[in-house]
Amino acid sequence: MALLLIWLLVNLVGPWFARDLDRIHGLGFPFGFWIAAKGVLLLYLFIIVVYVHVMDRLERRYHEDATEADGGPEAGAK
Repeated sequence: MALLLIWLLVNLVGPWFARDLDRIHGLGFPFGFWIAAKGVLLLYLFIIVVYVHVMDRLERRYHEDATEADGGPEAGAK
């Protein structure tokens, strides 16, 4: 839920303040342009990496619970 909230804030706050951020220049580009072109993409990548990490931990935990409930991996071999 937190990742969805971050995604929503990135989509709403970035464009909302883009004109105000255009007053700041860096490397020849206005800061609002940089946020829209690069910053948002980096934040999306961060959200994806965090989501993959959380889902891997969740799947590992449920896989361990399922193998314990089945009697372990050696129960099916007998």
